[in-house]
Amino acid sequence: MSRPEFSIIITYYNNGHKNNYLNLVLWGLSRQTCKSFELILIDNNSPIPLIVKNQDLARVKIHRMNYNYGQCTARNLGAELASGKRIIFNDGDHVYSNNFLETHKNANPDIFITLFCGRDPKKRFVVPFNKVTDMIRHYEINPITDNDLLHYKKKVGHFLNTIPIGSSYNRKVFLQHKYDTSFDFGDKEKGKGWEDIDLGLRLYKSGASFGGSRKAFSIHIHHHFFGVAPSPLSEKEKGKINWVKLERKHPDIKELTGEWYDYTYQALYKL
Repeated sequence: MSRPEFSIIITYYNNGHKNNYLNLVLWGLSRQTCKSFELILIDNNSPIPLIVKNQDLARVKIHRMNYNYGQCTARNLGAELASGKRIIFNDGDHVYSNNFLETHKNANPDIFITLFCGRDPKKRFVVPFNKVTDMIRHYEINPITDNDLLHYKKKVGHFLNTIPIGSSYNRKVFLQHKYDTSFDFGDKEKGKGWEDIDLGLRLYKSGASFGGSRKAFSIHIHHHFFGVAPSPLSEKEKGKINWVKLERKHPDIKELTGEWYDYTYQALYKL
């Protein structure tokens, strides 16, 4: 069997607010014009076990972890199990346009990115569950922007956006760096976030190449949080814990990122 172009790694933790999200993600994958991909589902010990209902994609690799170690550990495991030339991470709540994989297929850069939620100023790519399919079809027919290839220069700001939404990675390059598992946030008392910034900074410093295209996009399913166990720490407090880790690991972060650092620091510590 030939090696697939892509390994799509879905990290999944469902404690009550992601019911049916996965089936919508699988719907998006079933429509891809590029069929050369494998699907790896990493269930991070969900209280509600992972069930794949989409018959077209039922034959996938499913690995259920014996403990909720966190996103970094889960993503790294998925990458180690992968056999595709490029890997794509999905947190189980992002739906792709039908040309998403095709657009990434011929990407040569180590990191390749397409439009994702938050890059549109009107935030129209973050939509309620029941409107996702209509929104996907609408923007496939009526693109919001031109289709010119984005030729990014080696700029640190681009690497700070390598979050697992619209990005694909050269698998070999990713495995040389991986996510830093000290940023995991599986436990309630641990910090949260900034693992993507850490990875982006390390890739930038390593000399990794970067590119992108406006031809494809992904949509983030809007979260409705219910039945979620309370945490002793607020989201901002957990973010501060990992932010301190990030600064200690990258003492040059302010010098490298300039305005991004100032804006982020102010938002995180603003009273």
